Amino acid sequence: MTDDGTDLERDTLTVQVQGGRGEPERVIILSRPRDGMVDVREFAIGGDAGGSSEYTCACDDVLATVERAVRERRRVSEDLATVRRWLNAG
Repeated sequence: MTDDGTDLERDTLTVQVQGGRGEPERVIILSRPRDGMVDVREFAIGGDAGGSSEYTCACDDVLATVERAVRERRRVSEDLATVRRWLNAG
């Protein structure tokens, strides 16, 4: 995604996170956050944990998940600054 501000004009942000330590690869689709909460659609790809789920959680929880993946040097489709900007916009 470009860093020209267009990411904040979208209705959703999709983040793909490489699996690690027995976790499946994940695709996380984030709605626009509101009052520190975000609606999430998550798809697990491969492994025993395949499938999808929908839930609402704190923006901080999503950010912690992405930060952990980055620390573990797993591939993440969006840079951390973009994810932070998205989650802090609500």
